[in-house]
Amino acid sequence: MKNVKIPHQSKIAGVINSFNEFVTNRTEKHFFRRYHGFGISRSVLQILRKNNIQKIILIYEKDNKKKLYRARVRDFYELGKEYKFKDDKQLVLNLGYFKKDS
Repeated sequence: MKNVKIPHQSKIAGVINSFNEFVTNRTEKHFFRRYHGFGISRSVLQILRKNNIQKIILIYEKDNKKKLYRARVRDFYELGKEYKFKDDKQLVLNLGYFKKDS
């Protein structure tokens, strides 16, 4: 797969890049303070698993600065916390489980 957009609820959740990684963008409004991390919808995670995508790159933008976080899909399943936002079931992974690039 190369640069395939992954849809979710009439939006684009992210893109599968040429390295077979799921790349998604997040802003401060996406940060889960309760779990000190970021969530990904279960339906998106299922698409990633089905297509054998194992790595997630999350680009977090805050105060006009970008930080890069890396995790594995299985980290969300094994270490993530369940969260339901309206009808969207998500798994939220604490920042401590991500690898951070500058």
